[in-house]
Amino acid sequence: MPSPLRGALVARFAANGVDHRVVTGTGQHTELNAAMWAAMTEFLAQLRAAPTER
Repeated sequence: MPSPLRGALVARFAANGVDHRVVTGTGQHTELNAAMWAAMTEFLAQLRAAPTER
């Protein structure tokens, strides 16, 4: 995603209290490095640990 769009997205997350972490890739589009895989694993673990709302 181009830097201006990334910046706008991060600003919206911050304004709305979204828990987020930016992980920068180093390869081609859709290539995931170890840091990106780790961030996704952590994100999914947080989702699974959160209580469900009904």
